[in-house]
Amino acid sequence: MSRELLIKIERFLKEADMPPSVFGRHAANDPRLVSDLRAGRIIGQKLTSRVEQFLILWRDKLKAGEVIRCGDRRTRKGRAALAAASILPPSATAMPHKARQRTAHQPSMAPALLPSHQPSFARQPPFVRMQGAAG
Repeated sequence: MSRELLIKIERFLKEADMPPSVFGRHAANDPRLVSDLRAGRIIGQKLTSRVEQFLILWRDKLKAGEVIRCGDRRTRKGRAALAAASILPPSATAMPHKARQRTAHQPSMAPALLPSHQPSFARQPPFVRMQGAAG
């Protein structure tokens, strides 16, 4: 059963131009699903039906125009396809993620610690020894 499913998945990956890890995450919440199937993993009927249902639903959504063949967004071709579909901004296709310029650190949106927000021990005056106490 798993062998037939793997053949269906391999055909789908070529049809959808989808990386195996992305397929596994979407279909079964398991990014290693396809690699494990290729290595000989045997899956149960419940997971098999979930995967087959995903295949059917994805194809129906493709026909309805709700999803696109986006490819692997880690490659230049995949990023260009996503930018063409207005999913990624055009600047995201220019350079790989690690080569992009980092933006300046944005200040935190947390409120500044006002005296009313400071812990109670910070508002107390320093410890003063009582006069006349034995030392």
